[in-house]
Amino acid sequence: MARPVWPVEEGVKTAVRALQEGELLQLVIHFTEEEIQFLNSYKEVDPDSIAIYFKCPSPQVYSFYHYPGSNAVVLLWTRYDGIISTKRIAAQNGVRMDMLAIAEGQGIMVTQEIIVQGQDQISGVRLRDKIFLSKVSAPLNETFGATRSG
Repeated sequence: MARPVWPVEEGVKTAVRALQEGELLQLVIHFTEEEIQFLNSYKEVDPDSIAIYFKCPSPQVYSFYHYPGSNAVVLLWTRYDGIISTKRIAAQNGVRMDMLAIAEGQGIMVTQEIIVQGQDQISGVRLRDKIFLSKVSAPLNETFGATRSG
């Protein structure tokens, strides 16, 4: 299956392609318009203050964060609650794959993924650990399961 499957608003591609160090780029799945759309872009986001952008995380919002001083780009997203149907969870996994394909299509390699269910699950320390400690561990496609708890 060719990715992305979801239609992508043209501004999304431009925003992803222009992602800068320290930028947090938020995209949203707009179900009524059946499209991935631009939501927000925050420049010069300090890793230690990133939690403020996840006060009310939503499964419809996917964020790319370019860690300052590195080539690392992290995909941050919120998993649907466990009581949601497996069909919805499978659909969300497809959207996650679309986000990775969108980034890759714009020349951005996502080096890590972090699931964020609340502000207490994202911090500068967690970002640094994922980015710099993972360089000695398995590649992204082998660490997805570990991302849930780590």
